[in-house]
Amino acid sequence: MSLQEKLDGFKAQFKTQAPAEAFEAFGRSTQELIDSGQAERALQAGDQVPDFVLTDSDRNDVALKDLLAKGPVVLTFYRGVWCPYCNIELQALEEVAEEIRARGATLVAISMQGASDSRKSQKDNNLSFPILTDKAGELANKFGIRWTLQDYVIPIHEASAFICRASMVTVNGICQCLLAMLSIRTARLPTPKSTLTTLVVLSRQTCSLFSTNCVPRLPHNSS
Repeated sequence: MSLQEKLDGFKAQFKTQAPAEAFEAFGRSTQELIDSGQAERALQAGDQVPDFVLTDSDRNDVALKDLLAKGPVVLTFYRGVWCPYCNIELQALEEVAEEIRARGATLVAISMQGASDSRKSQKDNNLSFPILTDKAGELANKFGIRWTLQDYVIPIHEASAFICRASMVTVNGICQCLLAMLSIRTARLPTPKSTLTTLVVLSRQTCSLFSTNCVPRLPHNSS
């Protein structure tokens, strides 16, 4: 089963379980996000990626420049352990992780969640690659993929099983979360196997941006 089929299957299951008003609110939130044009304002293929030093789940510092010294770097932004869609995507990336490494690249996930939740994500999804902590989504903001939750969506998340306290932050009193930019620009989600050469590959000078973590057309993406 492809990644897209797994995501579609979970969406269908979620629709049968979630209250209709919640599903409609998520859809409205997603459409507003698409209409805002934020995807077009984010980093694009060929743009310079901001340098960073983040901590991994063992609280060790990880610097982009050190990763690049070893070769290309593949980044995926990940909302958190609470997000089933994100976990499905991480599992799909794990399926091609060895191929990515065989091409001389380093695979890294980045999330606003803390170290303990990242360790749980790695254990639950049997990941062989690290998850780095992006405190308050500061790096995501530089990429242009941190966005503001609409007021009418927040109570739904707080009352649902998909509560995202682990990776939702408040910046200047406003709730923020991560946005998957690629999927806003495409109707279907490519599988990692078919897009190994177009994942977020960073060179020492430029980058190509590819973030698949939660397709906006899925209901949770108003989180």
